Amino acid sequence: MASMIRVGEPTGTQGAANAVAAAKEAARIAAETAGKIGGIGTVGGGPLGGVAGGLTGLLIFAVVLYCMIRVVRGSLAGTIDRRTHWFAGPIAALLSGCLMIGRNLYLTDMGGWTSAGTWMGMILAIPGLWAIVAVAIDWLTGAASRIASAEAGTAATAANQVTTKQAITNQTAAARTTTARRLAAYRTIGTGKLLIALWIVILAVWLIGFLGAFPGIYGYDAIYQVRMYYLGGGNVNNHHPIVHTYLLGWCVATIGERLLGSAAAGLAVYCVLQMLAMSLIYAYISARLNRLSGPVASLISAAFFAFVPYHMILAFSATKDSLFAAFFALGVFQTYAIARRIQADRHARIPVATWVGYGCVLFAGCLLRNNALYAIVVLLVFAAILLRSQWKGFLATLLAIVVAWGLFTGPVYRVLSVQKEGAAAMLSVPAQQLARAALLNADEIGAEDMRQIKEYMPTVETYQARISDHVVFPFNNAKYAEDKGAFYRLWARVGKAAPGTYLDAFLLLNAGNWYPDMGYPVPDGYHPYLEYGFPGNEDAYNAHKDDADGDSWIFVPMQPKSQWVSEQLSGFARGDWQTVPGAVLLCNPGAYIWLILIAAAVMVRRRRYVMLLPLALMTLYWGTLLLAPTILFRYSYALAAALPVLVGLMCGDSGRSGTETGGKRADDRFGGSPRSERL
Repeated sequence: MASMIRVGEPTGTQGAANAVAAAKEAARIAAETAGKIGGIGTVGGGPLGGVAGGLTGLLIFAVVLYCMIRVVRGSLAGTIDRRTHWFAGPIAALLSGCLMIGRNLYLTDMGGWTSAGTWMGMILAIPGLWAIVAVAIDWLTGAASRIASAEAGTAATAANQVTTKQAITNQTAAARTTTARRLAAYRTIGTGKLLIALWIVILAVWLIGFLGAFPGIYGYDAIYQVRMYYLGGGNVNNHHPIVHTYLLGWCVATIGERLLGSAAAGLAVYCVLQMLAMSLIYAYISARLNRLSGPVASLISAAFFAFVPYHMILAFSATKDSLFAAFFALGVFQTYAIARRIQADRHARIPVATWVGYGCVLFAGCLLRNNALYAIVVLLVFAAILLRSQWKGFLATLLAIVVAWGLFTGPVYRVLSVQKEGAAAMLSVPAQQLARAALLNADEIGAEDMRQIKEYMPTVETYQARISDHVVFPFNNAKYAEDKGAFYRLWARVGKAAPGTYLDAFLLLNAGNWYPDMGYPVPDGYHPYLEYGFPGNEDAYNAHKDDADGDSWIFVPMQPKSQWVSEQLSGFARGDWQTVPGAVLLCNPGAYIWLILIAAAVMVRRRRYVMLLPLALMTLYWGTLLLAPTILFRYSYALAAALPVLVGLMCGDSGRSGTETGGKRADDRFGGSPRSERL
């Protein structure tokens, strides 16, 4: 555990009388508190107590100071209006609180709720964070208009810019004209041709990475899923999505061991199939963004999917989260496409084929991750209620998914003899809260309640703050099933006696989902940022290979074809990205919810309320992560895969009406037509 630090205590005084001095002090506090908002840290991450004293601290300080000065000037000039501040203020206050509480939890395993330093740090950080968020909202609000102007640029407009702004040289003007022409040419490429081209590019880049991890990353739960498939019968349970269990097992055990004589060959088949599917989906999203949001969004999306390393690493990893993330991103994108049509015309006639495709994609997400169902159902219910002009489409999609899920988990499960796991898998949060209270608040709880806690969780003494496996795996499911109400009454009584402990236990389990300064590997989490080597699976194989059913334990070691590529990817998986400025925004799951909130503020600022639908789906899924058993990037990867939709929102929906775009509908600004808007 890191050394103890007095959290939130300023290192200087704010006593200057003028506004500039006050702005500088608030900026310094915000910079020190924000930590890796600038994306700079040491390997292993975590809050950086001395960051404000170094070069990186000066850079962060400069950014905060610039934003504060710009906000003051913009507010006085009226270019940054009150609506921007209405959104920036609450987001900044919430972010400040999360940074301080998250820092306390990271360093001490305690929230520090009663510490004066915590609250002082929150207050002092708010002005600087407010300025950053306000500038971001203001700049992003006008991003679509600026991009549209750049894409429509000509030599004449460039020349006019030189006349009015002498600082712009003729060479710069010519470069802008050339860029505009290239973007215009890119925009005219047909969606089908662009899809194929981007698919080839993304897949080619990933195949280079595959050389460093051949025949694939047999990590996470792969060895246990393949064993379930190998044993068959009633040995398959729904702890892991059975679609993925059967697909992985079929490739490794059936195709690999039985047909090709090598489990490694089977794993390679699985990874290639997964790479083909994921790269196709990501290429489709990028190509369609060219029509919906313009070439800038499309190019950013394609580069993001091709070159950010976690995409390729997870594309050849044998984890269920990879395929799920691709289908989730596609579902978010389709939600965005439907929302655009509704925003343009509330009574637009959306083809039945669009709703069918939408429902199939969302249902595929449910098949690959069980908890996705909750987010999808809530989204469709609220969409049907709030968007009454389209309620039939949303309701029909909802009913189809619910019925299909019922058939799948009912008759299909019975035919395949799938066993349903115990309730403990859904009780990570209450189990962690009870265990922490039993260890820290035994005197307040009472002997009888302590006895009951140990009956439910006989290994309560092995509690670890950031992973629930130690108390959930040995959980007494039989006792819970006898009287579920008794368990929740016990949980409520103990919570009343130790509310602070309950709150800390909950936040410690999910801090990585909202604290952007979380360091990786997570302390006591027993997992790296991404699994690249897999000693746990190898240990399990060695421990059981000589058992009576030893044949069911199949292990596939990595045999990299390029050691250099393997070393680069391994470094990224360890968390080396934490030393790269700005990487936190793309790589740290704790940053994603803040990007979503800022995007939502921009949409409301533009008065494009229907465009909140895709953001709502992302937020609802993020909410399910708060109940997860630990902090893992692969759980949040679905949100990362959907980030290009946020780029599409910023680039392609300025909030202007059709009459403001030369008589064409805003949705058709980039060559779209009613037909091209179909999914």
